[in-house]
Amino acid sequence: MNPEIRKRWYNNSRDLGVVRRNLVGENIELRQTISELEQRPEIDSLTGLLAHAEVLERIKEHACGKDGPFSVIFMDLDDFKKVNDRFGHDVGDQVLLRFCELVAGSLRSMDVFGRVGGDEFVIILPHTNRAGKHIILDRIKRLAGNVAVEVNSCECSVEIGFSYGSLTVNNFDYWNLGKIRKFLESQMQRMKTRKKVGR
Repeated sequence: MNPEIRKRWYNNSRDLGVVRRNLVGENIELRQTISELEQRPEIDSLTGLLAHAEVLERIKEHACGKDGPFSVIFMDLDDFKKVNDRFGHDVGDQVLLRFCELVAGSLRSMDVFGRVGGDEFVIILPHTNRAGKHIILDRIKRLAGNVAVEVNSCECSVEIGFSYGSLTVNNFDYWNLGKIRKFLESQMQRMKTRKKVGR
């Protein structure tokens, strides 16, 4: 073999070996990260958000406190099952992750964002009155209303709408976790009903 060709082949092989080792290392690190998330019940393993029980604990902490008003938003993606049925659960997961990314980008560092069901999410807004809550809601609607994901190696746009219930708590002696949850679910269902009637 020509010495120059042999040298080039050796260098390429060495580079490929480095790439392979790096990929293996990254894969091990990724598996370790996933395993750590799965072992933390307070974290949702798909999204990395707070999980159901932890979100409820945070709401209880605020409802029992006296440090000023706080707001809660309960969101449910509209017709998300159709996304899974049409494109498959892998694409559905991508849509969820992208939606969470967009919502998280709309929030402040002190806000709490969690996943409480398959396509259900809760946002806790500390020290936030009704006007502040609506500012954040408007930002979420603007940024998270259209999620782009890759389907079958082509870029397609999946329309994601959501219904929500929201509440600003000022009277800490009245509101407890059960009342907050019942109020939010009732509000959200009314919004879903209005959307269906308007179709």
